[in-house]
Amino acid sequence: SGSAADDGQSTTADCSTSGSAATYYFANDGHGWAADASDPGDWISTADVAMTLFQNAGCTDTAPSSWHGTKVAGVIGAVTNNGIGIAGVAPQTTLLPVRALGVCSGRVGDLAAAILWAAGIGVSVDAGTIAASPAARIINLSLAAPTPCSKTEQDAINQAIDAGVLVVAAAGNEGGPLDAPANCAGVL
Repeated sequence: SGSAADDGQSTTADCSTSGSAATYYFANDGHGWAADASDPGDWISTADVAMTLFQNAGCTDTAPSSWHGTKVAGVIGAVTNNGIGIAGVAPQTTLLPVRALGVCSGRVGDLAAAILWAAGIGVSVDAGTIAASPAARIINLSLAAPTPCSKTEQDAINQAIDAGVLVVAAAGNEGGPLDAPANCAGVL
């Protein structure tokens, strides 16, 4: 099974407040990693912005949920020819929803775990293993960070590619050089 430790750490997160406070709080769902993509939203509350964890991540203002993942899923799979809303680019596709990020930010280890899980690779955590998903054939990463591709991201992407998965990432939304994970090797 794959392992999803942050760069520089030797163990994986257990998603408890004591084992991985960032994962737990950023998830905004009360439990951290789980084989459940239910999305409570990424709203930022006054309690969140009062926490040092959020301030250190640059989140100092409250904000409503963006529902970005839901919007992207709609662009991909919305029903066509019904006279309602938009037409999806691949309306006959089956979508496997995966929440890689949550409130304010996310950790590279959480992103790597999401990539591995979506690729059908079980993910090890301190408390055990989250069983593999039904493997996706394409992973769409509609997210970016203005950083170089990390070893953790690249390792997860390599494992996904080795499993026969095409990894696609957002690029160019802000202009300038490619952000991670679009700047990782093998990513479209």
